[in-house]
Amino acid sequence: MDLNSRIGARVYNNRNEGDVDEFGRERKFNSHNRKPYDRPYNQGGRYNEGRQGGYRSGNYNSRNSNRNPPAGPPIDKKLENLKMTIITVGDEADEISNLEALTEVLCREYYTSELYTSEIKTTISNCIKELVYKNSIYIALIGLLNERNSVIGKEILDNLFQDLQVAINNLDWRLIRVFLRTIGGLIQTNIISSSSTINILDNLLQPVLESNTPSFRSSCLAWIVGSTLLFIGKPLLKKEYGMELGRLIDIIEGYHNIISENPIIARINRPFGGNQNGFLDTLVSILRKQISSGFENELLANTCESYESNFSSATTHDPPELDLSTVKDIEIATKGGKAGKRMDYYEPNDYMQWVLDDNEDEDISIEKYMFYELIADCISVVNTNRKAAARLLHSINSVSKVKISSSTISPASNEDMVDDQIAIKSEVSEIEMEKSIIVVLFSLMFDLPFNEQPAVYYMSLTVELRKINPEVYSKFIETAINKIISRSVDTECMDRLADFHSLYLSNFEYIWDYNDTPNPQFMKTSISKQIRLSYYDNIKETCRDNPDLISETKPTHKFKFLVSNMDEDTKNVSIAVGRCIKNNGTGEEVLNILNQHYGANDQVYEKLEMLIEHMLLSGSKSFSHLLNSIEKYKPVVEAICSQISANDYKLFIASIIKRFWAGNSQFLAIAIDKYLNYQIINPQSIVDAMMTEDMEWVNYDHWEIVSSLVSKLVLRVNQLKYRIGQTDSSREQEMYMLNELLAGLEKDLEQTILQILVKFSEFDTNSGNNEMAFGRYIEFCRKYCHQMVKYHNEISAQFDGGDENLRLIFDTILGYY
Repeated sequence: MDLNSRIGARVYNNRNEGDVDEFGRERKFNSHNRKPYDRPYNQGGRYNEGRQGGYRSGNYNSRNSNRNPPAGPPIDKKLENLKMTIITVGDEADEISNLEALTEVLCREYYTSELYTSEIKTTISNCIKELVYKNSIYIALIGLLNERNSVIGKEILDNLFQDLQVAINNLDWRLIRVFLRTIGGLIQTNIISSSSTINILDNLLQPVLESNTPSFRSSCLAWIVGSTLLFIGKPLLKKEYGMELGRLIDIIEGYHNIISENPIIARINRPFGGNQNGFLDTLVSILRKQISSGFENELLANTCESYESNFSSATTHDPPELDLSTVKDIEIATKGGKAGKRMDYYEPNDYMQWVLDDNEDEDISIEKYMFYELIADCISVVNTNRKAAARLLHSINSVSKVKISSSTISPASNEDMVDDQIAIKSEVSEIEMEKSIIVVLFSLMFDLPFNEQPAVYYMSLTVELRKINPEVYSKFIETAINKIISRSVDTECMDRLADFHSLYLSNFEYIWDYNDTPNPQFMKTSISKQIRLSYYDNIKETCRDNPDLISETKPTHKFKFLVSNMDEDTKNVSIAVGRCIKNNGTGEEVLNILNQHYGANDQVYEKLEMLIEHMLLSGSKSFSHLLNSIEKYKPVVEAICSQISANDYKLFIASIIKRFWAGNSQFLAIAIDKYLNYQIINPQSIVDAMMTEDMEWVNYDHWEIVSSLVSKLVLRVNQLKYRIGQTDSSREQEMYMLNELLAGLEKDLEQTILQILVKFSEFDTNSGNNEMAFGRYIEFCRKYCHQMVKYHNEISAQFDGGDENLRLIFDTILGYY
């Protein structure tokens, strides 16, 4: 049993190798796993054998009524109408008065059946989650239900706390604060006491008080509580809890003062250089403004104020206890999920209103900041449906007390502008809908150390928004990107923006104005990504006015053994090997050809190079050709490598792959990954091959391979840990093999991380040429700090006598994250 090669390795047992996957799990052969081209098959007959069997037999007969799936339970139209009424209540300003009528109907129908009870509670909870801008309306509805029937009110309150507990267990931070905002708002209805809400917020801030040092956890919890107080401060003041409210804000401000004293933290967790504010800077400023104004704001109407007399006699309930261990325990919060998904705390980026505002020093108003908050919540909580999210974002202004304008297009009035230029204008208003959405969207895109949502979601949402208002959104997006790339941007965020830019253009015929771009290097990176999504000639045509931004040659492979560049003997063996592989020759035949030319035990590196070059050439035709060449000729590679006494042959192979695909970074990444999966190369050889002294590895194309390698190792470790946790401990042999495999994977991960840090320690951070490498170092430490903390002593030893800047960044990141 081979336990040394961990990537793509299979745990060998008495069963056939093909019966298990790389983690030793039995493969599933379910009927729904058939390939799309597999036709339904009946055991009683062959394909196309009429009604006796096969495609047209039994349930597959087109005349058989059982062909269609069985019908579900009949739809209760009354219940569906009731749910729709809950969803749409308050969509129009004059519908607020319908709350009392809706309350009467819900109280009457609530106990019709268990289905009605469950659906009403679920619908109200889902509306609170997704229709965040109607939060006040649903708070009033719950309060009225509690006033009419306290038992119903208690059940709905308990259901809200159950959903909040699920969000806490999943570390769904946006959803946590949406529920906290709702529960805090329920103070006005007397369904819950102010002291209960204060107690929840106190418990969340407890780790902030106990640690008294800057940390990712404390920043996250300070944000959760502070952003909740923005919306529930007024109810607390009305209930005469102003002193407690001030105490909570003082805790947040005190933590803000502590974190502001460490400028290195700003360097590692903010996407832009210079004097950019952090989210706590703005949040504390807004909270202080609200204290001065008595938490009055002109953004959202408070529906509960219309029913204060109803709530005065309502029953107050004791809420269920919340288990906050997931939030407080760093070990639990930072563990990997079963699919390798990172569970962690979250720290938002400050809202980048400067991307569409010429006056960058303008102080943000309370209403605009709260409007940004609602947009951010809508974008995040409706993350499974980009079309619904786009429509929802344009519905926020339906319940606003202030005028929220929509930008329009008008001909440019400046005589110096060309005829086809446009200008953005809006009605006189402080808040503009489209502009605010773009500001928040780009702000969320640059959250560090990771995005709250997959990056592709933000791109697809942008595409849907542009469909709603094409001219305005296209102009705003172009302006925002040009402003961002004109600044000093974190390397990881610049990569994200290049991904966004290339995917965005792929939806709109790759049309972009490249003239006078403030950052040509960024555009080169984006264009290289666009080539992965389209044809080279197509992208080159879009850049015909800016030829310097695109490579003059089409991305392709670089085969070393060209006929014109070889001596006669090498040419003959190259032709023979190539012809044998092309004619589907066996591995033994290829090995015989190589041995005849180079000798059985001589010139092993030359033999290996010839073989790998032709395997890569054969695999360059398609993905299936690549896999076939590896599977078929891997034994030949192993036979040749067995003759090499030195342990550098895997680095030798990785270097050949890098040279072969130097002109096509996409195929380079694919080839490296597949050769790694088949254990022909290992993680250490990839690091040595990619991170060379020429410093090309700091560019996205090569850095992506290095970073993805570590991510893959982390993913495999997390998956295997989950696998071990799900395996019955009584199966001793299987547990032994899985633990051995896990130990090997963790060793590979440790060696790879240490090796990458050695490469970083070899450059001088004080040199201007290494600014990009220093950014990659910060990115790497920030991304894999939870793994690196296990090897703290080994890593610290590497920095002894070395660059103090590297040690300082390393210690700060590990201490903070």
